[in-house]
Amino acid sequence: MLRAVRSGMLAAGVALFLASSAQALSVSVLPSGPGLDQGFGYSCTPSCTTVYTLSAAAPTGAGSSVQFTNDLAAVELVTLSLVSVSPAFDSGPNSLSFSSLTYSASVPASVLPLGGGLLLVQQTGAAAGSVVGSYAASLGGAGPINAAVDVNSLTCVVDATGTGSCGVSFGPTGFAVNDGSQALLFAHTFNLVVPEPPTLMMLAVGALGLAFMGRRRSR
Repeated sequence: MLRAVRSGMLAAGVALFLASSAQALSVSVLPSGPGLDQGFGYSCTPSCTTVYTLSAAAPTGAGSSVQFTNDLAAVELVTLSLVSVSPAFDSGPNSLSFSSLTYSASVPASVLPLGGGLLLVQQTGAAAGSVVGSYAASLGGAGPINAAVDVNSLTCVVDATGTGSCGVSFGPTGFAVNDGSQALLFAHTFNLVVPEPPTLMMLAVGALGLAFMGRRRSR
């Protein structure tokens, strides 16, 4: 009986160790990259029509990150944190600007090998995120934003270090503002480059160093 109890405790301990040994892989987003490069504001009364479109791409701020919670295992949970995004939209003579938006989400995903050392990360189920910040419109609408929004179409192509690119959309469900004349729903779509330049530079320098050592040894 005692031996069975000890065996059960050992098995539980091994399972706990294995569960805790999974490491999250976190990579920084390139701040000067394209960031938010698609966006629309919709009026949905009675049917949804596009009213506002993105004026220009809005890069993410320093400190933005994409985290692969299970270190790019077959079943993933991708955690997004995108900060200091200030996109501007227009509709003819009217405009609507967002200030210092912060987006966050946890998205279930699968990871499949593409070949050549690349991995495809794709969203596998419904996900909700949040958008926090403020907005102001030329028609008089303005105020804070603290909204729970849907998160769609997360797709990343990365290598085993997390280097590559990711795309994801926040909204329109839940992303509601009023420009002073009507209620609107917004969708913001990001195309992100990861990791940021210092990491890429370190990788490049490391590769050059290895190549140089290999040449020296060959002589």
